[in-house]
Amino acid sequence: MNYNEKYGDTSSTTAQPCALVADVLKKMPPDVEPLLADIDFSSADELAEAYSRAWHAVAGDKYLASKDTQRDFPLARIVYKRANSICSAAESVKKLRAAADGMWIRNFEKMEVKKRRNAVFSGEKSTAVYLSAKSEIERIYRFSALDMEYLRYFVCQARKDDPDPALCRSLYMWSAEKMTGKTTVARIVAGILNGLVTWREIQRAQIMSDIPTELQFERFARPKGTRYACVVMDEAFTGGKSTAKYYGKFKAALTSDSCQVEVKNGERFDVPCWRNYIFTSNDDISTIVADESERRIFAIQMQRPEQTDYERLVELWRDYIVNAPEEPDTAKWYRDTMPQVKGEVGVTIDDLVSAFTSPDFLSELERYEAECNQRVQAALANGMQAVSVNRYQVSFPRFFSNFITASFDVRKNPNIVKEAVVRAFGEPRSSGNRKYYNVKDLKNALEGDLKENNDPPAADYTQDNEMELPY
Repeated sequence: MNYNEKYGDTSSTTAQPCALVADVLKKMPPDVEPLLADIDFSSADELAEAYSRAWHAVAGDKYLASKDTQRDFPLARIVYKRANSICSAAESVKKLRAAADGMWIRNFEKMEVKKRRNAVFSGEKSTAVYLSAKSEIERIYRFSALDMEYLRYFVCQARKDDPDPALCRSLYMWSAEKMTGKTTVARIVAGILNGLVTWREIQRAQIMSDIPTELQFERFARPKGTRYACVVMDEAFTGGKSTAKYYGKFKAALTSDSCQVEVKNGERFDVPCWRNYIFTSNDDISTIVADESERRIFAIQMQRPEQTDYERLVELWRDYIVNAPEEPDTAKWYRDTMPQVKGEVGVTIDDLVSAFTSPDFLSELERYEAECNQRVQAALANGMQAVSVNRYQVSFPRFFSNFITASFDVRKNPNIVKEAVVRAFGEPRSSGNRKYYNVKDLKNALEGDLKENNDPPAADYTQDNEMELPY
């Protein structure tokens, strides 16, 4: 039933409210929003119009305006005053629209997608159909067994209306070659997961997004994950901000199931958000991983596929996605399919701390000290004043960066070197804008740590040892 059929008649008397007001007064607290939540709206505009009409109907209701009603029913007086306050406020049109938009986002926007998904996924699963589709997809795209396991895990999680966000994974389909079908596959898979059943529907669907939108770089940005069950980000990591600058926020988003949305002229509120992302790229996944490894993304390298009709591909993928069997223990399945993606940076602070507290770094300090000694001797030989050995200094962080450059690539996160050095040796000394450490202090710290680590462990006391004790 639509709004006009249910509440279009706003006629009222001092003894009898209109149908809308009668239902509003049955709610606790009285409000029009719970009533509209039960009506089927096809668009945000339709809801906004109904929302505004509803509050104006309450504000103009003769029953609520009656002094007798307000005297006998305090609740009626409260809702009447609220309605008049809402409808007469400055910029009431904008505020009513903002409130309706918030209601649309929270309660209605996903309804159409959920209806379509339910129509696609509610039937009985067929193992035979799944195996047939799996075999043909493997052949067409030359996917490996691991690729197919990644796909099965992803689609089984993305089929759920309320999956555990801690167990969610994203797909990363990449290839340096052109014409490998990565974007086509991503769109088809995402389309089916949103309940679309034809190639034409998938082509027209607004299921493509980008990093700034999904991570809400702008104030009023709203992730498409708040509306769609699966979203495609085509070449999401090319250009713009360096991945390392937003990598922490990116990782956190992948395992969250909500976000905050602010409506223009309205409030900021929490909204459920599906985080089932399919990324496509021309670059290996290591180019976006700014961490030691990434376990939240399945990387699949695409190859040039066998030519197949689009509608046939949609049919195959639908058979595969709808009928893919789940494992009974999802957490174990998550662990068993754990990808080992080594990032291009591939460095953690612990890696660097280990490097700076190693015998190799001590040797580097000794080499540098010997070099300083040679300069001192040369200076003295030329009659110049020389700095004593215990005042030799190394610059922070350049000396340390030069040492690890051969073993680690920290170009995407240069601050990691500073953090590792401070963790290993404490804060550096300062002289104006220059920061430094004394070589002697570093050597003493390292020699003590290395000696402690190399000391043999204390012998375990056995019963024989105890017999030899003097007590």
